[in-house]
Amino acid sequence: MPAAPAPDAPEMARGPLLRAAAVFVVGLLLTLAGSLMLYDAALQRERRGLEDEASARARQLELSIELALESLHALRALFEAGLPVAAEGFERFARAEAARHRGTLALGWAPRVAAAERPAFEQQLARLQGRPGAFIFESTGHGLRRPALARPAHFPLLHLAAVEGGEIEPGQDLLALSARRLAIEAALASGRPAATKVRRADAWGAPGELVIQVFLPVRAAEGGPQAPPRGVVMGVFSVSEILGRVFDPVAERLRVAIFDRAAPAAEQALYTLGLDEGLRQEAELRAQAGAEGGVLRLFQFADRQWAAHLLPPAGRSPLSTLLWPMAGLGAGLLLTSLLAVYLFVARVRGRQLFILHRQLDGVQQRLIDEQVAAEVQRRLREQAQAAARARSSFLQAASHDLRQPLHALSLYLNLLGDAPERGRDPVFMAQLQHSAAALQGLFDALLDIGRLESGQIEPVPRPFALRPLLLGLIEESRVLAQRKGLRLLDRLEAVGTVSDPLLIERIVRNLLVNALRYTPQGWVALRCRVRGGRLRLQVFDSGPGLAPAQRRRLLDEAAGAASAREGAGLGLSIVQELARKLGHPLSLRSRPGRGSVLTLELPLADPATEGGPQAGPVAGPRPWTAGRVLLVDDDPEVRAATAARLRAWGATVAEAGSLAEARRVLADPAQSPGLVLLDLQLPDGRGTELLPALRGAGGRPLPTVWLSADPAAAELAGAIVLRKPASALKLRSALDAAERAARSGV
Repeated sequence: MPAAPAPDAPEMARGPLLRAAAVFVVGLLLTLAGSLMLYDAALQRERRGLEDEASARARQLELSIELALESLHALRALFEAGLPVAAEGFERFARAEAARHRGTLALGWAPRVAAAERPAFEQQLARLQGRPGAFIFESTGHGLRRPALARPAHFPLLHLAAVEGGEIEPGQDLLALSARRLAIEAALASGRPAATKVRRADAWGAPGELVIQVFLPVRAAEGGPQAPPRGVVMGVFSVSEILGRVFDPVAERLRVAIFDRAAPAAEQALYTLGLDEGLRQEAELRAQAGAEGGVLRLFQFADRQWAAHLLPPAGRSPLSTLLWPMAGLGAGLLLTSLLAVYLFVARVRGRQLFILHRQLDGVQQRLIDEQVAAEVQRRLREQAQAAARARSSFLQAASHDLRQPLHALSLYLNLLGDAPERGRDPVFMAQLQHSAAALQGLFDALLDIGRLESGQIEPVPRPFALRPLLLGLIEESRVLAQRKGLRLLDRLEAVGTVSDPLLIERIVRNLLVNALRYTPQGWVALRCRVRGGRLRLQVFDSGPGLAPAQRRRLLDEAAGAASAREGAGLGLSIVQELARKLGHPLSLRSRPGRGSVLTLELPLADPATEGGPQAGPVAGPRPWTAGRVLLVDDDPEVRAATAARLRAWGATVAEAGSLAEARRVLADPAQSPGLVLLDLQLPDGRGTELLPALRGAGGRPLPTVWLSADPAAAELAGAIVLRKPASALKLRSALDAAERAARSGV
């Protein structure tokens, strides 16, 4: 078949060029949209920052106002107590309060004087002032006084303590001025502080300083809220001191304008920062440019509502707002351009490849097949990685179960350190050994899971008699059952099965321990019987049972990790993995309040094989025959404990903490060992670096047991490896195995 003629270069490039241009335009539009979104986000961030700053300043201002009015409330409490107050005592009290609460300019006390009580009050006033002819007066201006007009009641000032002077004097009737009279009447009606309108008063503080006068009624404690007032206490406060203390520190970050909405329009302005000080009313601020971007906060000073407008600083550079949008726009343009160029090149190359495909049909098909195979391999690898992540999360969730026996073991060891004589107490030592055994069991469980995941545990099925193995596990579990006050029952038929006896032993042990652990009272039973040509191995308990939802989750792999987090243990998860590995069905039946039963189905063995090899308890250790042992471990505590155990068995031990020390021992004929116990991880290298020395010692290989905390230990395939942590029984078994292998020449 003749090949199709190739198109001209301009014709080939026209289509990809149009597509690249379209991609560039779309990318440009998306980049512009993204830049606008970034700009809007920057504005929103600045707005949130301004609102947060405004809220913080508003809270601080409310606290400052509350502290200022606290002087007035303290003064009212003094007069409500009904104790006599002298002028000197009032002066000291008022100045102390003013010193504690900044912004307090003056404090005063004006009793309520009825018309009939006026002569007596004027006599008291004359005695206090030390001059005859004192009277209740009204100020007419220019320092002139006149007797107060007759009223049913007066509120003349009796005591006054001013920090920086003032225009009010003792004897002056506070009702004479309409602004004060309205504030006093409002305070008497509400029982709460009431203020005069903000005004300029050069007599209080610095010239031109803004002040506010606040009045608070005083009633007799025994008269109740309806009793006539005894008088009013008065406070004069500096507005600029109260507001400036809050807002002056943020002059570089904010512009502030505060208005008294209860005051006349010409006197609404209280405080400005970074704005035109000629502002008189709130409407003037709204008319200024940039005021719409501010934040409004309302708060109360006595009975007056104040409005605080907080604006961002003037002359702010837009670079901080435009920085990220411009950076995003530049990056977007660059990426869009690169994408368009890449698309153009890819399309052109694609057409060239299409032509080559038509000419080389067979080669292209082979390439496609290889790509499909690579994709399949990639997906299989992703599935394996997902399974590994699931197992890793499960192991992390097992930390709860590891903490329990470790915590108990720590406490027992602490008790033993405080009182060494406890070591002679068999009950205490049994508890200590139980905690250590529980911790050892959990570490073994975790190692089992690691070996299951890595494929290191491969079942070795063989026919064996099941009953002796189960009887050994029953005897092993009786200690835990007796400790919890449970009855341990068994009903075992003499049958054989075909499976891995070590893994079956692990499954049944975990089932028994799990049942004994979570059965509060009653009994646990192990039954082995034949039904329907299958061997059923069952563990019953009289525990609380499980609801249907709990039963569905318990044997689910994903829920297994959650159960470990709740403290359900690792046992059932290991049982599930081992049963799946062996191909033995595992099922659960349970009812709330009626207990549970876990069933493992096993194949029946040929009756002729039932008397074959059996799994049973391991015999005690033989007398030591290996002679001197070279122990190489970098951990001093582990090395000391292991050496003590070896010497207790009758061995002579030479210790080394590094490769260099081990080489010196091996080079000394007087210390030539008969067996080596060697850690894989050492401070100056890997233990495998000693292999030449071990193989050359005495012209024969030395029996060696490797110690490793790594469950994989790939470089030691086929060697005798003892994984830490290990019990004394496992240590002796590994040493005996190494010695037998050396004698047999393996």
